[in-house]
Amino acid sequence: MFDDIRLFRAACATRDPEGARLIAQRYIDQHWDEVAPHLGHLSIEDLVALVSAYRAAGRIDDSTVADMWIMARLPRQHITGELHVRMPSLTSQN
Repeated sequence: MFDDIRLFRAACATRDPEGARLIAQRYIDQHWDEVAPHLGHLSIEDLVALVSAYRAAGRIDDSTVADMWIMARLPRQHITGELHVRMPSLTSQN
């Protein structure tokens, strides 16, 4: 169980999306009865919020499993747009 979670994280860290997708699909298939009742009814927005909540709570394995669900079960997302960053001065120097 945790081997696939570690392998998935490693594939993501090395920017291997196809490898990560295959690992995610295998994991979800093998653990369907455990995860589908909790994640299967959630929208993409709810899943992303759940991943964020798990991360904020330090539940990294749970956040990884939710990430795996997103990658295995949902169509690829192509997200584009503009990013506007406001950088406040954090020191007295401007």
